[in-house]
This record gives sequence, C-alpha cells and structure tokens, in this order.
Amino acid sequence: MKLRPEVVMAMAILKAQQEGKPPNIGEISRSLHNLQFAGIEIGEVVVEHVPKERVPEGYYSEDADRFVKCVTSLGAGEGRFVGSDEFKIFDAGILLCTKTILEGLRDNPSKVRRLSTAMRYDLHSLYADVALRSLRV
Repeated sequence: MKLRPEVVMAMAILKAQQEGKPPNIGEISRSLHNLQFAGIEIGEVVVEHVPKERVPEGYYSEDADRFVKCVTSLGAGEGRFVGSDEFKIFDAGILLCTKTILEGLRDNPSKVRRLSTAMRYDLHSLYADVALRSLRV
C-alpha cells in the first residue's frame, strides 16, 4: 500500500511546529523534494525547482499548496501572508494533521515510521499532543 501524500505534508507541518517555526509551503515542498531524492516513497507528489526569488526555499509543490489551502479553508489555519508563503495553523489544524498521521500509521505503519525517521520527526509526541489539543478544540 502506498503512503498517502497528505501524511507526508501533515508531518512536515507538525515538524515545523515541533521546531518552533511557522510552517510554509516552500519548506514543505523542500522536504518533499528531499524525501523523493532520498528514495522515500511519498506517493504521487510533484515538486518543482523554482527560482529563489519566487520561493526562498527553491522548491514549490502545488500539492502542498492545495493541502494547506484545504487546511485553512476548514478553519484550521489562516492563509498565507502577503509576500510570504508562511501560514498560521490553529489547534484544530494541528489536530487534523495529527489525525492524518495516525491514520497513516494505522494503514501503513512501516512506511510512516520510515518517513518519520527520514524527516527526523518524533512520532511519540503525537499521542500526547492529540490528548492535550482535543481538550482545547
């Protein structure tokens, strides 16, 4: 079974949160590129190399952009700010991303664990995070 691209993008968003950085589409796109380059199966995701004047990270993925728009349209985040590809994610968005990763773990545990290792994302924090955030949402 293939790993759903949404799991990868959700993990990239939560990794940024874990590191205390505002998530942004360029960074998510760069993570997707790095995973593809490392041979990690991330599904049917297209990542383009773009001029750094357009996107500072040098990569853009319409799939990542679409995922972020979906999260923000659900009211779980706030759209991009003018002149930036950063966006704000609310507790409901973090919970949505967490649940997406947990569904991926249920459906394809070995690939999600391999993905988390490649992204240096701590999967153990998911369970506590779900419990704490679900109390506030």
